[in-house]
Amino acid sequence: MPALKRLFAATTATLRPALVVLCLSVLQGQWISPAAVEAAADEPAAGVRIVQVEFIYTDENAPTPQCHATTIAQTPGGLVAAWFGGTREGDQDVGIWVSRKVDGTWTPAVEVMNGVQHSTLRYPCWNPVLVQQPGGPLHLFAKCGPNPRVVGDAPGFP
Repeated sequence: MPALKRLFAATTATLRPALVVLCLSVLQGQWISPAAVEAAADEPAAGVRIVQVEFIYTDENAPTPQCHATTIAQTPGGLVAAWFGGTREGDQDVGIWVSRKVDGTWTPAVEVMNGVQHSTLRYPCWNPVLVQQPGGPLHLFAKCGPNPRVVGDAPGFP
């Protein structure tokens, strides 16, 4: 459980003063149970107030076997979350998925980026970041390519 508590501390430090903790990630191939999430939320980082702890989806309605790298933004229309998901991190079927919170309920996840280059080449997608421009649009930044750490590793990209 220490790793989960570190996750909460790192996540909450960037989303002050209020936080909705979105537990999508799979740790070592296992879903994080709601009980484990609630137990970790009982001890938030100093100066952090956790407003709500919830799952966007459960293993019964998961759009992909695994997911990782959750990002969240408060928009004029409500909360929006994104993550990468697929068979396994780095596999070619990994895309960027998005869900919105509407009337207190998360919408079904929709794949918004898939890394398809052409009919025989698909790259995995990596590490989405949502940024709500004040008074402007919501931006989604992510990478598609064979390796998340190398710039310019996909043909045709600088």
